[in-house]
Amino acid sequence: MNYDYTVIIFMALTLISSTILFIGKYSARTHVLVLMFIALFLLLFPQILSPYIIGIDAHWERVIAKNTIINGHWNPNLVGNVVNGALSIAILAPAVSLIAGVSMDMVTKIIFSLFAVLHIPIIWKINKKVFHFSNRSSFISVLLVVGTSGYMLGSIHARQEVALFIMLLLTYFIFSEKRKSFSLTLVTILLFIGLTISHYTTAIFFIAILFSSSIIMWMLTKKEKFEYMLTVITFLIFWTMFVVYATMIGSTYSVLNILTALLNWAIGSTSIVVQQQLNPSFGNVFSIFNYLINILLIALISLGVVISFYMAFIKKRCIKITQQKYIVFSSLAAGAIFFSLLPGISLVYNPERIFITVLLICSGFMVIGLKSAFLLSAIIIRKVSNLRISTIKVNRVAVLFCFVIVLCHLILQVGVPQYTVYNDTGNKYFGDIQEDFHYTFKGEVNGIQWLKDTMDNKTLIFTDFYGRGQIPLQSYGMFARNTIITVKDKNSIHADYPILFYQQKSTIAKENQLFSEDLGAISQIQRYLDGNNLIYNSGTAKVFSIF
Repeated sequence: MNYDYTVIIFMALTLISSTILFIGKYSARTHVLVLMFIALFLLLFPQILSPYIIGIDAHWERVIAKNTIINGHWNPNLVGNVVNGALSIAILAPAVSLIAGVSMDMVTKIIFSLFAVLHIPIIWKINKKVFHFSNRSSFISVLLVVGTSGYMLGSIHARQEVALFIMLLLTYFIFSEKRKSFSLTLVTILLFIGLTISHYTTAIFFIAILFSSSIIMWMLTKKEKFEYMLTVITFLIFWTMFVVYATMIGSTYSVLNILTALLNWAIGSTSIVVQQQLNPSFGNVFSIFNYLINILLIALISLGVVISFYMAFIKKRCIKITQQKYIVFSSLAAGAIFFSLLPGISLVYNPERIFITVLLICSGFMVIGLKSAFLLSAIIIRKVSNLRISTIKVNRVAVLFCFVIVLCHLILQVGVPQYTVYNDTGNKYFGDIQEDFHYTFKGEVNGIQWLKDTMDNKTLIFTDFYGRGQIPLQSYGMFARNTIITVKDKNSIHADYPILFYQQKSTIAKENQLFSEDLGAISQIQRYLDGNNLIYNSGTAKVFSIF
């Protein structure tokens, strides 16, 4: 069934409802509920198209969660799957599955998506507390977050959804104007611990920026108190050491060898995401618009942060200490966007995830940046032409322009104009999911189940790297990792004894741009398999018997 028109109709309703809210005068609750409804659709739509999990990370998470249920306890051994260190998956997901009586896939696909929806009221509260935004400006800044692909596709990153929710709660409590009591400090420390064991990379990012901003605030004002930061950082270091040690246990590398390898890797490697952003290929004119608007938004956020910092610490505008802290904190967070483009760093943590993490914190600065740009333009016009331009009118025009940009950003990120004009289905919201590399198909799950019923868990299974067969074999088949051999070329298939070869997504892999340089190896493997005995074929998954 084609759901493309469902997306188009929903986006039309989104544009209409957003415009009505922007023009009229409605309560904050109405704005937040509309935003949550839009977010709920965008988050869940890709998930409801398939009963199975989506994305590579989701498979590793499923392995960990299922192991906890099978074993009846959490096994702290992280060797082979570092995701086991994320207790949001290793403990929380199985607990929710057992208590609610729903499948693990339902928990990570649907229930955990609600954490992302709950981001909205927290961001709204932060914008109101820190920036003193009107409902209109708050709506625009939150709609910017909701309309960003990193947020819309957040449902495929379950553990990060939980971590970002905790991070936003921490941001709200830390930068609130409430008097810091013992109970609030205790809750904050517990939330820090929850953040660390939910997604340690997000925790490292957040705590490092928070601690750095605290030092800068102390240097600028001499008033900053570190309070519970030492406790928080101690636990973070402990958990990071546990994760690193557990994943490297059994390794015999010296410290010097490890540092040398890391240095060589950091200098010479760059994430494919960064390569695509720095060297974009445009399929149509709307792809160009989408790219330019993304650049514009980053520029406006950066301008908003710079202007806010200038007014708070250079011009010494009289603002509250919590606002000063938030400005310094956000300045460092915004700088992380550019830092993530560095070689090696981009491989440690996906730049798209860094961007959405920063956007959750800094979306309000986009409105400030655009208002500042318009006001500066008005000042220049006044000096050049002596025209009298009302500051109130300039602000109104800036907010209107901001609203238009955010709406354009939303529809371009969803891919509506690309699909309607050029029939471009290169987006999670359009096209046949059977052609999408990230989905798990029924034929693959059936093929893996057939393997489980046919052979024991100790028999070796060969699979090719390009179809990503190893991942569902572990997540849906629960085959041990040491029973699966992944090959990248025909010469790696050793048939000295009878073996089984599991192949999936063979057609999709050939068309995936990630493997554009590997088409020769893919074709060699395919010709080799075609010369052997096909014993199972479900369409998207095949099993060959090789002698």
